[in-house]
Amino acid sequence: DEIRYFSYLTESPADYTEDAEVRASVRLLPGSRWHPWAYAVAMPVRYQREIRGCSVLRVFQVTGVVPALLAKWRYGIPFVTTYGFPSRTLRRSWLSGSLRARVEAQGLRYADAVIVPTAGLRTDIERGVGNPAGIYLIPNGVDTGRFVPGARTQADAGVLYVGRLSPEKNLET
Repeated sequence: DEIRYFSYLTESPADYTEDAEVRASVRLLPGSRWHPWAYAVAMPVRYQREIRGCSVLRVFQVTGVVPALLAKWRYGIPFVTTYGFPSRTLRRSWLSGSLRARVEAQGLRYADAVIVPTAGLRTDIERGVGNPAGIYLIPNGVDTGRFVPGARTQADAGVLYVGRLSPEKNLET
């Protein structure tokens, strides 16, 4: 009946869509100005009632796993996580890399299901997942049968990128 969107930011559905039906079905619970790791721990306490009313939590990568693990251990709520890239690629220091690796390992171990966009990422995590049968390969949505490159010319030498400018996107490659 309702999608509860727990955000790390202070945002609103109106920031993203004018669709009245979508805006009516999404209840956004805004974040704070806290550091994302601190807020990840505080979120299940701050929104205890709203989280307890969820059937399942759907989270992404490392910081999303923190509140999901806490909600699972404290309230018994199952969670699904997406593993979109090895978080070790984000480490800024040995300490941050170690923390990310530990949280990622716990998230994969205790997730009720894990979604990966590529077979390579599936192979990367199979041994660390609590239930390897619970890994689902769901590629990012491009129908390569419909969208096939045409003949190329010298004028087609550009590259189009749509996404965040963040380290895990590996733009330099």
